[in-house]
Amino acid sequence: MPNPEQQRVMLFMHGLHGGGSERQMSYLASELAKTHPTTLVTLAYPQSNDYPIDARVQRIGLGLTSQRGGWIRGLFANRRRIVALRRICQRIDPAVCISFCDTNNVLAGMALGKIKPLILCERSDPRRQKLNRAWEYLRDRSYPRAAAIVSQTSGVTNYFRARFGNRVSGVRMETIPSAIAPPESIVPPESIAPPTVGIRDSHWDEVAERRRASERKRLLVVGRLSPEKRIDRAIQAWGRIAPKHPEWVLRIVGDGSSREELRELVKKLEVDRQVEFALWSKDVWSECQAAHAYCLPSDYEGFPQSLIEAMHCRLPTVAWDCGEAVQELIGGDGTCGVVVHEPDSLANALDSILNDAALRERMGQAAGTMASRYQWSAIAPRWLELIRDIAGTRSTA
Repeated sequence: MPNPEQQRVMLFMHGLHGGGSERQMSYLASELAKTHPTTLVTLAYPQSNDYPIDARVQRIGLGLTSQRGGWIRGLFANRRRIVALRRICQRIDPAVCISFCDTNNVLAGMALGKIKPLILCERSDPRRQKLNRAWEYLRDRSYPRAAAIVSQTSGVTNYFRARFGNRVSGVRMETIPSAIAPPESIVPPESIAPPTVGIRDSHWDEVAERRRASERKRLLVVGRLSPEKRIDRAIQAWGRIAPKHPEWVLRIVGDGSSREELRELVKKLEVDRQVEFALWSKDVWSECQAAHAYCLPSDYEGFPQSLIEAMHCRLPTVAWDCGEAVQELIGGDGTCGVVVHEPDSLANALDSILNDAALRERMGQAAGTMASRYQWSAIAPRWLELIRDIAGTRSTA
């Protein structure tokens, strides 16, 4: 009987270009490569990698990313993806397959759901981020083919139970949140404190001192420049308060389709001298350490990677109420940051935090303690247990 730890695992998603889901996939692939033969299949070519992965991970890029040309062309393109994915899976014969993200999950369910044990990981909140009618129809039929469905919050897990009803009676439902893996240069493993203990190592004392001494202070926003991330919301709030904070700059790190539109908004509000646009960065940790506060303005999030990273770097946060994960991370008591529901509250909360250095330090310390619960070292065992259970079920079948 094969040892479950020696059985191959196949991972699937669109690519490794930017984004929190892509970063989670890079963590998972590298973790699995320590103990399992691991293959990562992407719709994009392997050259699209923005995140490093373990050299032992086999990379297969299908070169079948999105094509424009109407729904008929899209239908044939998705059929090619399903056929290609099925052929790859049959060739490498994994014990278990894992897919990330909604439309990828649909493709994986259609291609693999009846031939291999399949774990589908939902990275967004389907209650807020709806697919078009055709994709939602296919989701209803493909997700129940999985051996397990992983959500990032219990609310989404319960939503899928209710949505699929009896069709998922044999499907394992798991809740596994997003995680962070700070470089050891930021937090050596021995300095990670339990969640209930304040984290005060020399590195963060130095960061705090640099922040206090800095004449030019940064309010940081990190995210894809696309409509759902609502960077415009942060800029609108900034336009209201920037004149009162001449020593502050709003730094926007990311790229996307809304870049020029956002630049025009900055000019319209006449705050271009207090706004910096930076392209997407692989080194988000340096960005967070150089900042003094963080803003998350999204309409919806699954489990925002950038928020956990900012909190880990001791940044007080003002976040739009964009999902239950935000409430889980920040809470409603104002200890780690502030969750808001309307534009005036966003501007007012930012104004208060920018005005009070002592408040920023208190919130930052609490945020760092909270974020320590989401270290990859704490979350990875939950993934490994699920994968080994599913692979073990196959090996005993």
